[in-house]
Amino acid sequence: MLLATRDLSAAKAAEDAIRNLSFYDDLTALPNRRHLLEHLRARQLDPVRRARSALLSINLDHFRAINDSFGPAAGDRLLREAGQRVAACVREGDTVARTGGDEFSVLLEHVGESEQDAADQARTIAERVLGAMSEPCSPAGQVCHCTASIGITIFGEEAPGAEELLQQSGIAVDHARMAGRNTLRFFSPALQAAVSERMAILSDLRRAIDSDQLVLWYQPQIHRGQLFGAEALVRWQHPVRGLLGPAAFIPLAEEAGLIVPLGDWVLEAACRQVAEWAGRRQLPEIRVAVNISARQFRQTDFAAKVLDTIVRTGADPANLELELTESSLVNDVEAVVARMAELKAHGLRFAVDDFGVGYSSLSYLQRLPLDKLKIDRSFVRDMLVDPGSSAIARAVISLSQALGLKVIAEGVDAEEQRAYLARLGCDAWQGFLFSEPLPAAKFEELLVAPGAPGAPVAYGDTAPTGNDAPPIRADRSLAGDTVHPSQGAAGNFRRRGERKAREDVAGKARARRGRGKDTDTAAAVPVARLHAGQAGGWMEASALRGWVMGQLGQGQPPEMIIDLEGLEHLDASALQVLLAIGSEQKRRGGVLRLENVSAGMRQWFAWAGAAELPEFAEARRQAPAEEAGTCAKF
Repeated sequence: MLLATRDLSAAKAAEDAIRNLSFYDDLTALPNRRHLLEHLRARQLDPVRRARSALLSINLDHFRAINDSFGPAAGDRLLREAGQRVAACVREGDTVARTGGDEFSVLLEHVGESEQDAADQARTIAERVLGAMSEPCSPAGQVCHCTASIGITIFGEEAPGAEELLQQSGIAVDHARMAGRNTLRFFSPALQAAVSERMAILSDLRRAIDSDQLVLWYQPQIHRGQLFGAEALVRWQHPVRGLLGPAAFIPLAEEAGLIVPLGDWVLEAACRQVAEWAGRRQLPEIRVAVNISARQFRQTDFAAKVLDTIVRTGADPANLELELTESSLVNDVEAVVARMAELKAHGLRFAVDDFGVGYSSLSYLQRLPLDKLKIDRSFVRDMLVDPGSSAIARAVISLSQALGLKVIAEGVDAEEQRAYLARLGCDAWQGFLFSEPLPAAKFEELLVAPGAPGAPVAYGDTAPTGNDAPPIRADRSLAGDTVHPSQGAAGNFRRRGERKAREDVAGKARARRGRGKDTDTAAAVPVARLHAGQAGGWMEASALRGWVMGQLGQGQPPEMIIDLEGLEHLDASALQVLLAIGSEQKRRGGVLRLENVSAGMRQWFAWAGAAELPEFAEARRQAPAEEAGTCAKF
């Protein structure tokens, strides 16, 4: 009898290896997407296992940024640790799988008899995962944080197919990410409808870029009361949905890879507008800021495309400013510097948009050929109530000063915000306090509006003096000065607020005067003094108006003295306010005196046509022109 034996261990090992490659993730040793789908299909065929269950989709927040910053090896270590943390949060018998690059899924079986019980149990486990993922990790020897966003779908006996369940949880996780990340969301039919809506918009957007449905609006940028530039903001004139703001389609363009052609369209449209405005002599030159996405800026031919666009449209590069996000600058610094230097050599300027919310390293920020930092609107919005936002705004302003960069704040929607920023040293602003974004035709009206200060001064320049100063209208209404072009469509709103403040002050003053009469007491009239020249040679309208309103609230018109020692220039709006104060004080029976009026300041008053005002002309006759330290009385 002949027996033959054969060692099958090698074949068995090979078979197991093939199975592992087919059903398990090589990096984390967790089940993969195929394994999870097979498990879901088997569950649907087994009536015993068709109780209520939940499927969780887990996306690591900002994994790509960490992977790019620390390298692929560190990214792999982070993925392995993330898989271990998720597995430690679930129950025995639950399935944890890695279903994508930075995506994990968890199948929770038998989580409750009712849908509410199942949702509560799934939420508890999901929140446990969120807490575990938010703990710091050190995949590259440096401590970092990588949170997660989680989408959950609940299903029972009438569950859809396995692929559709993964799609539902994926829709929910997308909404968790849009809600700010590091949170969870449940799938619902309403979410499905929203996804369908987004897909329809995305399909329309592909056609909109090539069919003249996009338009640019312009939001004025203000420096010390002067309009010096604008930011170009894209809008979509949808044939059915009407005018859509950028929030309705920019995120979709980012996700679908349309942000580069969309950005190219914006740049070309802005260049055409700059060239058109420059060819119309009645319009002053201004600088237009154009947003550049990170993906657009990283294109190897970006500089060449920008220069080609400028040549084709005839735009002056000196009138263009490219706004980059911090994420555009964090990778391959040498290439970034070279790309920026090439464009700056042709006269373009660069600003960092939304500064303070990204990951840029301050150690190399000084290497970049930047011109300006832009304080993010989130800090401007909260800085008056949140110490953290206030500290960041202050730090950005200090950093810009240390690096010799200009700084501008966006989202300035209230006078209190503008005044606070001015005290911190930021004197360039953009927001609804001055104007909402406007179509090109409406923006042009600001530049040629009656009473406008002619050609706006360039950002950072000093105000003109003597015969070079632009004409203004000597409107003597303390309420609103003139309707400065920088106020735009928000001007009425701003003037209503100022009028309300005056009414409140006047009401309190009448109340105090009434109480004084009741008690038969005579309050002394105070003498109020303002050293205007202490603000670095400038006087601003808002600071002057605020001081005056505070004095008028004393109950009786006091004697006001404004010391102009060291002051050689007036903000155009401040001069209007100054002239208005004289008229207002005269009406109230009070006195306004200007002390230490220099020859340069007298030239400003003469240019403004102040001699046409009797009280001012009388004061000028009383004060010899050659005397230093003259005192003008209004």
